[in-house]
Amino acid sequence: MPDAAEAIGVSERTLQRAVQRTIGTSPIRFVQDLRIERACHLLRTTDMSVETISRKVGYEHPRTLRSLLRDRTGKTTSELRGGDRR
Repeated sequence: MPDAAEAIGVSERTLQRAVQRTIGTSPIRFVQDLRIERACHLLRTTDMSVETISRKVGYEHPRTLRSLLRDRTGKTTSELRGGDRR
């Protein structure tokens, strides 16, 4: 956000408010939602490990992804995969 705000010549807070007003959610939540959507897709369609998927969607630690998935979907990574794949 700081780089984006600087690039368009506004404060970070002004940019955050504009994003919130435009898309109806905070910039952080928006990015998290995109990452979670991609992670769910990868869990359903690949055999990649959760560690690999976590890195691919932008999380250094798989526990962060697991926690967000559980909070947002109510499911574990195994459940999102279909239960029989790792």
